[in-house]
Amino acid sequence: MASTDWISKLPDSVLHHIMSFMKAKAAVRTCVLSKRWRHLWASLQHLHFDFTEFEGIQKLPWLEHVPKYRKFISRMLQERDNIDVHTFDIQNFSEFYDDDDDDERGGEWVTYAIHHKARVIHFDINLWSNLPQSIYTCTSLEELHVDMVDPAPIIYPASVSLPRLRSLDLTFVDHQFLKLVLLQCPALESLSLSDCNGIDLSGIPFQKLRKLNVSCCTMLSAAEELSLPSLESFMYVGSMSTLRVMGIESIPSLTYAPVSSRIVIGFPLICPQ
Repeated sequence: MASTDWISKLPDSVLHHIMSFMKAKAAVRTCVLSKRWRHLWASLQHLHFDFTEFEGIQKLPWLEHVPKYRKFISRMLQERDNIDVHTFDIQNFSEFYDDDDDDERGGEWVTYAIHHKARVIHFDINLWSNLPQSIYTCTSLEELHVDMVDPAPIIYPASVSLPRLRSLDLTFVDHQFLKLVLLQCPALESLSLSDCNGIDLSGIPFQKLRKLNVSCCTMLSAAEELSLPSLESFMYVGSMSTLRVMGIESIPSLTYAPVSSRIVIGFPLICPQ
């Protein structure tokens, strides 16, 4: 008696939910399972690209897999159905830049996600100039993670409007850039900053911010200058001198965990009602 393929009988919405946890190449490869699965990948709204899917497939140096990775991303975006994107996540790409074309190609991919009303964008880049300006006015965006691999000249946005952005993660930005962006993020609930110098968060109305992570940054703001009425948690990695500038070491619920010459701090903050 032949066994029944119960999974293939599930509705598209359920199968898409299952596939949303898969990396992009694995999701595409489901097309060989049966006719039922042949075109499901093309309407997938959660796109997770990861170079590690292309390593170890053949006995080739890993650099020889880079063109395959680029080609796969471009081809998948070209051949998928013309529907909105929920999550657009490209991992490990900046590690393999070898010319200006790579940065431009990356900018084109991000533009694709913006045009398809992405809610979540995770991306790493080498040059701010190749990050499309439209990302700062993407009204569908709820979560943005831009990882600048190395310090580079910052291109300041001409206009910012991110009314739905709830989570923001940035590296190697300065005070001016942050001020321009944060003042136009009224729904922001989570902010993570890494390797940023001269950061001053005073004067920014963080009415809904619940989570603040600061890693390897120099801060100009003192705690009493910050408006954080909804803050619930704070995570810190950095030097004691920066911590003293912020003036938060007096909070009695702090816990310290020494790591080399730096400290890691985490505490729940209970705000008065």
